[in-house]
Amino acid sequence: MGLIKKKNKTPKIIIGVITIAGLIVLLATVLITRQLETLEIPRTTTIKIGSQKIKAEIVTTPLAAYRGLSNRPTLGADEGMLFNFIDKQEREFVMREMNFPLDIIFIADDRIIKIAANLPPEGNDVVNIYSSGGPVNQVLEVNGGYCREKGINVGDQILLSK
Repeated sequence: MGLIKKKNKTPKIIIGVITIAGLIVLLATVLITRQLETLEIPRTTTIKIGSQKIKAEIVTTPLAAYRGLSNRPTLGADEGMLFNFIDKQEREFVMREMNFPLDIIFIADDRIIKIAANLPPEGNDVVNIYSSGGPVNQVLEVNGGYCREKGINVGDQILLSK
């Protein structure tokens, strides 16, 4: 009779444990990241357009960009939300779940290239899509009618405070 060798199941068990541990770490990372996005503390900057100064919340995550100003009750008189993009391309915005009208200011290289003015709020079933009409790398949302009231026009330069 020959020697009978038992199969060692230890490596399979170790691989299984490592795989399960890896999945748990991945799931925990996703959950923590989502939680941090909901707890995000807005960064702000001051934007100067002509003689106007606007305190703007800077969008810092994809979730915050999707949410935008949706479901907020109001926006202060000289306040806004700034979307910065790493590249220049045509951008589209909607008024999903808004509670007040907005002016959307499309910006390319620190110049206003288009203003979508006094846009009405929409519910969850969005009908209107507002396009930059050309490549932009920033978008600023302010209260509806703000640009007309403050004399902000296409071609105006914007300056950001650091």
